[in-house]
Amino acid sequence: IKWIFWGEVISLLLIIPEFPRFFQEIQVYLTGARNVPFSLILALLVFLVAEALAIFKYRLMDIDIVIHRSLAYFLVRGTIVLLYFLLFGAFGWIFGLLAGRNTPAVFAVSALVIGFLFRPMLIRIEQGIERLFYRERYALHKAVGEVSQALITVLNPAEIFEKVYQTAENTLHIRSGSLWLRRREGGALEPVSSLPEGEDSPLLAPEAIQALTLHFMETRKGLTRYQVRTEARFGNDRNKYLQVFQGAKMEILLPLVYENNLLGMVGFGEKRSGDLYTSEDVALLTTLAHQIAMAMQNARAYHRSEQLNLELGDRVREIERQREDILALQQRLLNENTYLREEMKQQFDFTEIIGSTKPMMEVLAM
Repeated sequence: IKWIFWGEVISLLLIIPEFPRFFQEIQVYLTGARNVPFSLILALLVFLVAEALAIFKYRLMDIDIVIHRSLAYFLVRGTIVLLYFLLFGAFGWIFGLLAGRNTPAVFAVSALVIGFLFRPMLIRIEQGIERLFYRERYALHKAVGEVSQALITVLNPAEIFEKVYQTAENTLHIRSGSLWLRRREGGALEPVSSLPEGEDSPLLAPEAIQALTLHFMETRKGLTRYQVRTEARFGNDRNKYLQVFQGAKMEILLPLVYENNLLGMVGFGEKRSGDLYTSEDVALLTTLAHQIAMAMQNARAYHRSEQLNLELGDRVREIERQREDILALQQRLLNENTYLREEMKQQFDFTEIIGSTKPMMEVLAM
């Protein structure tokens, strides 16, 4: 828009002085008796160039950023390397003067000394240059490391997403984000968390995201709305993809895949700056999504383990109660047996009957 605007401004500045004469003698110009003023041709050329550059910057924004940043980076890096070699030469010359002769052997020794002394400093300078030109990449790499450490102890899916969202917001300055999870394999993607609070995320049915699911399972990479709009590989499925992005209200969607199983999906809205997500953003956010998937799987495994432990505890307690009931029943049977024996002993007491012969004892026993 800026390129087109300034193209129009410059074009108007070029043609305004020619407007009165052009309209006064328009018939002359139309008949070809007089050539169109060069300023008008130049104005048209300026506008066309501005529009072409605007379209080029819009269509190839990633490449434009990379080219400009890379040119500056290589210029600065080349300057540092040149200064380093000049330092080599200067020290070699000084070392040769001190040694009394300038020979290849002296220069080689001086180069080794310089390399030993100044190599750590050169490495630090190079690292500083890379951080200067690729600060977002370093910030994201650092954030990915911090998130991976933080997610180890987090077991709630909403808390996991909150930590990831804070990381993405601080590094990429995004406006919104959402998390969808499947409660069961092959089920719908249900919204679990949306940030900032107050944002609503719809339920994404399996049939609505079938094409996107297949793409995620094949590539395991995130996808932006801009890629869907501009890349030819989406072909006839383009509208299906765009409907999912429209329904999710997101600019980038990332799969949560673990062992050939789509656990869910993470989405982030547009950046506050209005810039598109670069290919580097997509790659790093995809790495972050893989970490989320592992954390989600760990959380599920932990909750499943806790559930099994609770079930096992309930069963152990039930078995303990049953054992106590059995022991109580055994004691009751033992007591009843003793009581019955006493009853029988009292009922069949023949101590008052006199007689000890064998036939008499047989009668008593009967």
